[in-house]
Amino acid sequence: MKGKRVKKEKNRSNKKAIIIAIVLICLAIIGSMLFYIFIPKVKDRLIIELGTKKELSVLDFIERENSSDKAQFITDMSQIDLSKVGEYDIKLTYKGKEYTSKLTIQDTVAPVVEFQDIEKPIGYEMNAKDFIKSVTDASEETNAEVLNPEEINVEEFGEYTARIKVEDSSGNEVEKKCKLTITYIASEFNLELGNQLKIEDIIYDMQKAGNSVKQEDIDAINKKGVGEYEIHSTYNGVEKITKIIIKDTLPPDLKVKDITIYVGQQVDDLNQFIESANDASKVTTNILTTPDFSKEGEQEITIQAVDEYGNKATKTARLTIKQDKEGPVFSGLNQINITVGGSIDYKKGVSAKDEKDGDTEFTVDSNNVNTRKSRNI
Repeated sequence: MKGKRVKKEKNRSNKKAIIIAIVLICLAIIGSMLFYIFIPKVKDRLIIELGTKKELSVLDFIERENSSDKAQFITDMSQIDLSKVGEYDIKLTYKGKEYTSKLTIQDTVAPVVEFQDIEKPIGYEMNAKDFIKSVTDASEETNAEVLNPEEINVEEFGEYTARIKVEDSSGNEVEKKCKLTITYIASEFNLELGNQLKIEDIIYDMQKAGNSVKQEDIDAINKKGVGEYEIHSTYNGVEKITKIIIKDTLPPDLKVKDITIYVGQQVDDLNQFIESANDASKVTTNILTTPDFSKEGEQEITIQAVDEYGNKATKTARLTIKQDKEGPVFSGLNQINITVGGSIDYKKGVSAKDEKDGDTEFTVDSNNVNTRKSRNI
């Protein structure tokens, strides 16, 4: 009897658990349905970062994206300037009902700045922009500032640390320490192979320090090839070494020419497509296209010139293959006057030239000419 009672109570407990589970599931389903029905259709506020969008669609303001086909803007969105920070009331309709959403365009990202160390002569006027190679920011305006000008003496040779701050119109800023070297001569100069180095290329103040470098040292550099070299100089007891880096970064100056031939002919030397290929270093040329001389029409022939340091120039020339449909053209044909019984050199001053074959031999049929009979002109 006791065992049957325990089993009965256990079954009753299982039934309760099942009923509770069913009720919870039903409540969850009902809750989801109510949430879907009563959830706001239009966002109260849309916040976007400046520069992240070029235009907005009604989809951006709708909570459930699959309902966007039932929404339309009332506000003229072409009047909203997404390139500037600001707040706007955006009106739109959804299922015939009007809504207002707040659009906030904010700028919270600091400028991306590429800073650089600089060298300047004595008396240099401090300018924060000189320390900046490039700035990228979503706002239209940035301002650069030297934060510690009092720590820098531009009237004395030396190396100084300049603290540079760049701030955009929204107050986002970035700061970096840059090196300012007050000197009379550049510490490094890049020279393109083939160009001539001049003293004024490396001296900052020619009037004061132009004699600190010997012309013979400049001339020696100008005879060098690609590589790194040094120029030693002295000014007011200050000795400096300037590194001259000679590079070849320019592609060859490649010039090509078009060629026209006739069906049955071919170009024996493909280098005929190359008019010239000039460079400060040795150049190798390559014809990258294999012409099809059996094909009438136009073909593009790709030519490449590569210099000794891997710089490349690529150009295309035109190969035209056509049928020979034109006969020779005569020149020098004129009326001939002789006395009765005189002799005639019919070929004198006359030539025939064919576009394909060049100068062409020709014959003269004089059977109908009677030199014994005069003719009034």
